[in-house]
Amino acid sequence: MQNVILKVIDAHLTLYGHFNRHEVVEVTGVGIASVSRAIKLYDGQCTHIAERKRYEANKDFKPVFPKLEHMRYLRACTIVFEKE
Repeated sequence: MQNVILKVIDAHLTLYGHFNRHEVVEVTGVGIASVSRAIKLYDGQCTHIAERKRYEANKDFKPVFPKLEHMRYLRACTIVFEKE
């Protein structure tokens, strides 16, 4: 499941330049603690902006999954978790 969380974070940072912990929880269906552990792997790649309650990609952000088809992946995650 860790890989799924990382792909969702990566997709959000690549497509939108930011993500919110709760968005990742919604898409993946995992708990905040699991998402928080995954976020630590992006240390130096993104910065937490407390007043916006989100993480924003740093200027030097490089996707962990550069070949990932981000929109297709996010749509697939959303469809899978909506069916459950």
